[in-house]
Amino acid sequence: MLATAGAIGLFQSIPIVSHAACLQGDTSPSCIGVYKLPMDDAVRSYVESPEQLAKYAPDLKWVPPVTYPTNPRLAWEELKQLYKGNNNDAQNNDDTEEEALLDNLRSLITSGDLSGAGVKILTVVPRITVAGRVVIRALNDATVNNGDTQNEISTPSSTSFGDLSLKAYRMEVAHAELLADLGQMDIMLGQAIKGQMGAITFAQIQILDILKDVEKDFSDMMKAIPVDFKF
Repeated sequence: MLATAGAIGLFQSIPIVSHAACLQGDTSPSCIGVYKLPMDDAVRSYVESPEQLAKYAPDLKWVPPVTYPTNPRLAWEELKQLYKGNNNDAQNNDDTEEEALLDNLRSLITSGDLSGAGVKILTVVPRITVAGRVVIRALNDATVNNGDTQNEISTPSSTSFGDLSLKAYRMEVAHAELLADLGQMDIMLGQAIKGQMGAITFAQIQILDILKDVEKDFSDMMKAIPVDFKF
C-alpha cells in the first residue's frame, strides 16, 4: 500500500512540462540530464504499457520496460563486455567490434561530442542497473544457500561463504556508486549541452574528472567477483 501511494505521489510530483522526466531506456537526446524514473516494481506497474503510462504521466514518452538478463551468467558477460569491450575477445564470434564503455565515453567527450556521450550513458545505465542486480542477487543466493548443488550457480572452493558475503556487499556498494557517478555525468552533460557550464573546454575537463570516478567504480565492481566463481 505504501509503495503504491509512493509511486502515485512520484508521478504527481513530475512537473507537467515537455521532457521534465524520462523513462529508463529512453535514449532520446532530449533525455540527457533530465530526471529518470527509478527502475523498481512500484513504478513498473504504472509504465509497463503506453496505456498505463498515459493514465498517470501522459507527457512522458513510453518506451518498452528494460528487460533483465535471464540468468547470472548472461548478466556477468554483459557487464564484462561493457567493461572491456569485445575488441580483443578471441572467443567472440561477432564480426563487429565494440569499444569498452570507458574508452568510448572518453573518446566522445574529448572530441566534443557531448550529445553522443549523453546518449551512450542513457543506453548503458539501464543495462548496468539490471545486469548488476542479477549478479549481486546470484552472489547473495550463493551465500544464503551455502553451496546447494540444486542451484544454477556454484561457489568456488577457494572462497569461503563469509568472503563471498563480503564480496557481494562490496559489489553492491560499487554498483550503487557507479550508477550515481554515471548519473552525475548525465546531469553535467545536459548542463554542458545547454551552455550552462561555460566554455566547452572547461565542461570537458569537469566531465572527464567524473569519468575517473566512474572508472574506479566499475573496476571495484568487477574486482568484487571471485575469479573462480561459477555462474
